[in-house]
Amino acid sequence: MSKFNYVLNFSPDTWTPSMESKAEENCLGGIQNFPFAPSMKIDRLGAVCDFSYTSYSRGRDPKSSQPDNQDFHLVDSRPFPKTKVRYVQRKFQKETAQAYHQKQQQQEKAEMLLRQGKKNAKMRQAGTQQYQYSRHRFVSRMRTLTEWSIEPLSSWISVAEIPLSSLPKQFLDVSKSTIEDIGWFGTLKSYNKSMDRISPKLPMALKDFGNMEFLQPTTSDDEILRDALLQPEKNIDVAITDQILACLVAAAQSKYSWHILVTNVDGKLIFDKQDGSIIDLITVNETSAEPPLPDNVNKNNRPHLLGLEALKSNQNYTQNIQINGDEGIIKQFEPIPFSEEHQDANVESKCYRYRIFSLPPRAGASSSENAQKTVRVAIRTEIDAQIPNAESENSGFIFARALNEYDPKTVKTWNTQLESQKGALLATEIRNNACQLTKWATQALLSSCDILKLGYIVRRTPNDRESHQIISVQSYKTKELSAQMGLKEENAWGIVRALVDLLSEQPEGQYVILRTPVKHVLRVYRIPDEESSELPQDEQSHKE
Repeated sequence: MSKFNYVLNFSPDTWTPSMESKAEENCLGGIQNFPFAPSMKIDRLGAVCDFSYTSYSRGRDPKSSQPDNQDFHLVDSRPFPKTKVRYVQRKFQKETAQAYHQKQQQQEKAEMLLRQGKKNAKMRQAGTQQYQYSRHRFVSRMRTLTEWSIEPLSSWISVAEIPLSSLPKQFLDVSKSTIEDIGWFGTLKSYNKSMDRISPKLPMALKDFGNMEFLQPTTSDDEILRDALLQPEKNIDVAITDQILACLVAAAQSKYSWHILVTNVDGKLIFDKQDGSIIDLITVNETSAEPPLPDNVNKNNRPHLLGLEALKSNQNYTQNIQINGDEGIIKQFEPIPFSEEHQDANVESKCYRYRIFSLPPRAGASSSENAQKTVRVAIRTEIDAQIPNAESENSGFIFARALNEYDPKTVKTWNTQLESQKGALLATEIRNNACQLTKWATQALLSSCDILKLGYIVRRTPNDRESHQIISVQSYKTKELSAQMGLKEENAWGIVRALVDLLSEQPEGQYVILRTPVKHVLRVYRIPDEESSELPQDEQSHKE
């Protein structure tokens, strides 16, 4: 049997073994006969008495042996005990995940601030000249966004300043109001039911009716309204069109500047608009968080050009939904009176319904005679079509309008949302076009149109303003859509009655209701008689 001889390597001068001794060689001379690698761990012996280590006292801890036993593991074959209160564990996990996300957000915010700081440092190094140039561009952009539709003159007399936040507080009891028809004019055509089959996968090209005259006369140019004002038996106090009245109702949602002219004569009020004003346009994404910018690199996506494009698209859309030809005519009324100047032209097919609304005093009105009497308002309303085979001749009326896609480069385009997210798309458009949709719903309610046919129109190519296609036509009940948007008839008529009461108390003359571009207020000015015939032109109509 093999045996080893114990050899002691002792050094009288040091704490460590003597490096000059031959004891190791004598002891390990025959180690080649054994199948293992020689290792005496002599290097570790020097650390036993090394007092230079500050953590020497911790060397007595059992943890010092951990490196030698790091490959040793215990395996427990018993099943892991199930927790009895699982909701505690879920709550802990939820809180941990929330804390993790908060930590991630804090880190991202810190990185963003760091990048912003570096960016600001570079801007400061660029010098004051570059800063002044950038500031000039910013101020120029803001000035374009805040242009006045009409510039008030110093000679104008300020009558009132109405905060837009006060308009939703005006109410009127509509159950006490009455409606009567003055007359019907134009052509009432049948709705083309094939429009309901349009989808993003089966779009329809929007036919261009460029050779057709689309008329939008103001109140003073309408012979029917003028004659109604002059008839004593009708006892009319106010004359207005549905387009102008809808603008007043949607004033609280408006972002752009606009103005309406009001003439007070013989105790009667006539509400007018200037030709070519922003009231004639159809705004696109006016109330969006990111509205179109007037200095957009793509000129086709600037607000004014988008408004003209949407106006033309809607004019064509109202004719596309009708059955063309004589077979589509449901009823032919008297010719449109203000179309006599365009007898040689092809005038649009539309039905005009003239009505008188009797409005009782609003809640909280003053005790003056004008505020307490019943006001009779003559309005010209529009009807675009009627459903074929309607239950009665006074039902199934359709008011048709369309939205234009503004930026198809977004992640969710109309083509994708209309397939599976129609409700979400409508909610988004109500948020982005609250002012315009409120106007359309108001016009539909005034003409007693049961249905609002809302079309979705897109460009064939992103940069082509002239060629469009319809990718969907959604049908909504007017009252249900109005309720979804928060439009109440009591509030709509309350706003109109409040403005009528204010202007009725003023002396005869011409007035301007101006939506200011900066402050969220409506200002009412009285124009001196010598300047009433020389009003400034609408600045919005001359933009671009």
